[in-house]
Amino acid sequence: MPVALEPEEDQLLRLIDAGEYPKASRMINRFYSHLPSDDRKGLELRAMTNSVLNLPREEAVAVLGKGISDYVSTPFLQSFYNLFPPSPSAIFWHWRVKLCSIALKHGSPGYKSIDLVHLLRQMLLSDVDILEETLLTMLEANLCHARHELALPLDAEFFDKRRQNLTRDVLDDMESRGFQVYNEDIFVMLHEALGTATPVQPPTWIEHHYVFKSPLPPHLPATASLPDPHHRRIRCQLDRLQSLMNHEAVTIMRDDNRIRVLTILANVAYWDSFWDFWAIPAREMLPRSPALYEAMFSIVARTRHQDMCCHTLRARIPEMNSETPAVPLTGPLARAVMRCLAYAEPNIEHDAATTPSLRGEWVRLWRRCEAGLSEETAVGDGDDEDVDDDDDNDDGDDDRLLQRTTATGAQLGDATPSRAGPDVQYV
Repeated sequence: MPVALEPEEDQLLRLIDAGEYPKASRMINRFYSHLPSDDRKGLELRAMTNSVLNLPREEAVAVLGKGISDYVSTPFLQSFYNLFPPSPSAIFWHWRVKLCSIALKHGSPGYKSIDLVHLLRQMLLSDVDILEETLLTMLEANLCHARHELALPLDAEFFDKRRQNLTRDVLDDMESRGFQVYNEDIFVMLHEALGTATPVQPPTWIEHHYVFKSPLPPHLPATASLPDPHHRRIRCQLDRLQSLMNHEAVTIMRDDNRIRVLTILANVAYWDSFWDFWAIPAREMLPRSPALYEAMFSIVARTRHQDMCCHTLRARIPEMNSETPAVPLTGPLARAVMRCLAYAEPNIEHDAATTPSLRGEWVRLWRRCEAGLSEETAVGDGDDEDVDDDDDNDDGDDDRLLQRTTATGAQLGDATPSRAGPDVQYV
């Protein structure tokens, strides 16, 4: 893989963003003249693909041209493909696959998932030593990015079959090259593929049909009637995927991957599996982080469902004290809990502020959250005095992890609860 760009990266990206591709090439050749030619070209290809990745969709579609076989319709494509030698090595193939992946992610209409099949065949025919990162990029693009092709139900059925075939081919090639096939990143990609194979709207829940299997945790039926065939098929596939993970002894360890799986399960309203997945760290004697709790409460709050928010708060808040170490009710986590509280008790903020004598369970929890936010503010004000303290640096790392792995809103917004269920996706 190419070496990392150094301080000149910003200047290089500015030149590429401005369309000054010849100047960018000259800059690469000047600053990295000690590197082999292919490495210099690899640096430029990486910078160009990163530039397109960060563009707004409309601008990206404009520079990406008409499709994978279009090499000349835009100055970007001309400069990009002019860097390719007649017999590309593995790194050049990697950046071509990466560009196709970015085009699929942006939903560029000229690019199709079948392009990934053609690229894989070309790489196999060229007998190039395909990089593991290239195959992972291709797998992710195939499973997670090519969603704009689902315009019609018939397209979705055909697309699913084609995607399954390409997934099998990529995994077979990875296994033949000695790469690790069964790891958590690949399993998360497979979860995302199942959860987003077609647009799925969360079903409506009807209050009188609630059947809570147990109070801890609350298991909610997806609908009052049986799920539609598409939901049933997705849930069967998710169950088989979980069985395969159990057979291969693969556990989702990283918080960002755990959050992705929880979001996917909520997105198809598979709440039994959602809470079962939530319980896995506890069964494995592994701690759950503040970021994971924040994501869970945020997902539940997005349902805007009063009973679900109530049951979740009663079940999960005590669990935070049982973690090792205990999870503090501060920062983004406190705000996520407050969003749940706003649906559990719509007048909670007003009541807590105007009636100091109230001592109900939700008022006490709301005030705990307020105290946690006040404590965080006080600690933040004192950080400058202890910048050399190692513990403070560790806390800063935790805060950055929270910001990186979750997305939370600063405002609670309209907190009118819904007993009929959510009408939006959990994304």
